[in-house]
Amino acid sequence: MMRLLEEINQTLGDAVTRLGRIEASLRKLTEAQPEQEWYTVRELSRIIKLSPDTVRSHCRTGRIVAQRTKSGRGNKPEYRVSAQELNRLRQEGLLPGTDQPAVNKPR
Repeated sequence: MMRLLEEINQTLGDAVTRLGRIEASLRKLTEAQPEQEWYTVRELSRIIKLSPDTVRSHCRTGRIVAQRTKSGRGNKPEYRVSAQELNRLRQEGLLPGTDQPAVNKPR
C-alpha cells in the first residue's frame, strides 16, 4: 500500500513538472506574437478558424463588431476588427445577430 502511494505521488509530481513546462511554453508563445490594433477579415479568419466569407457575414450582421475602412484594391471599403473585439470574441463568442449591422460606415 505504501509503495502504491509513493508511485502515485511520483506520478503526480512528474505531471506537475510537465504542466509547469507547458505553461512556460505557452507564455513564451503568447508574448512572442505581438498584438495588432486592427485585423483584416482574412487575418481574423485565420485566428478564429472560420472562412473569410463567414467572418464577413458576421461583420455584416453585427455578430462581430467591425468598422469599414476605405482601403485595399480600388479604395473599396473593407471590414476591420479591433484587437478589443477579438479579445471579446475569444472570451464571449459571437454576439446575437441584429437587423441593423453594427458597422461604422467609412467617412
